[in-house]
Amino acid sequence: MEDKKEGPGRFFYHATNKVYEGEWVDDVAKCGTFKDVPSDVGGGGVDTMDNFSVPSLELEDPEVVVSEAVAKIRQERAQAHAGDQEVVFTPGELEQLRNEFRAADSQGSGVIKCSELGTVLRGLGMTPQDDEIQLLLEDLNADVDTEISFAEFVDIMALLSAH
Repeated sequence: MEDKKEGPGRFFYHATNKVYEGEWVDDVAKCGTFKDVPSDVGGGGVDTMDNFSVPSLELEDPEVVVSEAVAKIRQERAQAHAGDQEVVFTPGELEQLRNEFRAADSQGSGVIKCSELGTVLRGLGMTPQDDEIQLLLEDLNADVDTEISFAEFVDIMALLSAH
């Protein structure tokens, strides 16, 4: 946006064979993960720094922390670009989404399978039919085994509330 990094993205560090994957705001990486580039992704024969290692992340639930931070940044971005339109969730609505997502995330992994979407939507007071959920999954190019983070779930809910 305006020749600056904005939104979700990846930045590859060729010299170290690492990748940052996360959310960018005004050309600044705001939250994400930094990890090795998988060996099957264009890294063959690349000269890399030999003694470069990423320290291990010692958060109890790093995926949950990153997902929550991404959801917050996306809400702030939507609010900044919304003008008079109401496209973001209130703090109360966001908390309700978070609670239903956590209830479906029985492992506390920070992700749920799309097979859980119907249960979560019903927990939010919606009444989706199985065929409607199947159409939603097709629109998302997902299947029942596809995992989604809280940030992705909030994006899905924003799409559903816009219809």
